[in-house]
Amino acid sequence: MTESCFCWRPLVVAEDLKLNSTLFAWPQNIEAILELSSARISSRRERAEEELKNRVVECEERLNELSKEIDVFRRKEVCLAASCCNNYCTLYLLQKVQSVQNAATRLIT
Repeated sequence: MTESCFCWRPLVVAEDLKLNSTLFAWPQNIEAILELSSARISSRRERAEEELKNRVVECEERLNELSKEIDVFRRKEVCLAASCCNNYCTLYLLQKVQSVQNAATRLIT
């Protein structure tokens, strides 16, 4: 009786054939998928590197602009210090002149 059941049942089921064919074709399919993924990753990496390079260039340009502004402020600071020194010297001389004039006017009166 078991032999009769076996005879009526097909030896290979259609699903098994499909699974086996898929399994045998798997290395070629996975290679194509891996190559595609590798190409996508390299493309995204190149794009990210390019964007990073652009950001670095923009940052360097901004740093150069800020450096120029700092140099301008330093020059102004030096000029302010020099002008303060000149103003102090001028005021000092004016005070001396005024004190001499005051002394002269006291002597005259």
